[in-house]
Formats: sequence, C-alpha cells, structure tokens
Amino acid sequence: MTQADLLREVNISPRFAQASFANYQLSSEAAKHNFGICQNYAHSWEARKQAGEGLVLCGRPGTGKTHLAVAICRVVATEKQERAFMTTASRIIRAFRRSWNHEAEQTEFETLQFYSEMDLLVIDEIGVQYGTDSERNILFEVINNRYEDLLPTILISNLPLSDLSGFLGERIIDRMSQGGVVLAFNWDSYRRGK
Repeated sequence: MTQADLLREVNISPRFAQASFANYQLSSEAAKHNFGICQNYAHSWEARKQAGEGLVLCGRPGTGKTHLAVAICRVVATEKQERAFMTTASRIIRAFRRSWNHEAEQTEFETLQFYSEMDLLVIDEIGVQYGTDSERNILFEVINNRYEDLLPTILISNLPLSDLSGFLGERIIDRMSQGGVVLAFNWDSYRRGK
C-alpha cells in the first residue's frame, strides 16, 4: 500500500501523515508505558481482533493520543492488511444526520454499516460535541454494533475518564472496558515545546 493509499483509505489527516511508532516522543515514564501498550496492541492485532478488544485513550491535549492511534492504524492497514478507519465523533454524527435527508446518498442503515464493518475504527475528538441524547445514541449504536461483532474500536478524548464516562454514558464505557484497556495521558503537551 502506498503512502497516498494509506492516507486516503484509513482517512489519516495531513497533520498526522508521518505519525508512526518510530517517531513518537517518549516524554515521560507514563508516555513510555502507554507507547508500549499501544505498540503491543498493534503488533498483536490478530489476538486483539479475535477478542474484540479496544482502547480508550483519554487525557490532556497534545500528549500524542492521535499520533499513537495513527501508528496503530498504520500497522493494522499495512502489515496486517486489514481495514482501519479514522474519524471523529462529530463526523459520525454529521454522517448520520445527512442520512436522514430524503435526498441523501446513503441511508441511515448504510451509514451504520460503513462504521460497523471496519476491522478497526478510531473515533477521535469525543467530548467536543454537545452531548445530547441523540449524539449519545448515535455513538452507542456504532460502538455497540462493533462490540457485538467483536470488532475493535479505539476512542480518543481530551476528557479525563470520569468526565468521558459522564459524557458518553456508562453503557459505552462498560462495553469499551470489557477486554479493552483505558490509558490516561496526563502529562504536559509536547506541542508547547516545539
């Protein structure tokens, strides 16, 4: 798979086009710990997928959560030859809302099917939405479909886990926690040092 194919098929943004395990900044012991878990997750993908195990990466902005998720997707898509896709919670919600229009290109079912069939789905920027019941229901439907089909999902948020649980609801966090790992990214942003 070429770099251009990878960026397009996995939906990696230009900002993270070069993100990999090789260039992740190990700025603290906690960063090294999380890096090791994410790297192990990617390289033991077959077992993670068979068990339907996901990850929750939550904590402070600028600590490399998205970078590590891209690195995982890169391994899954290139080395493991499986379908990985990165998106944001807001994009998922907008896609569902567009599907409700009678002139929409995709039905609600087709939209759900798209997000439910990827071997790995990464949902970034959880917590920047309004947190309405409608938004929670949409995200629950996607995550629950994947959970029932043993398809791994990675959730990324700048919220601490306690706030994330309140934002998404206990049902989602409970499903993500079963067999999955929650990693806290609580060190200072490395963007400020650049």
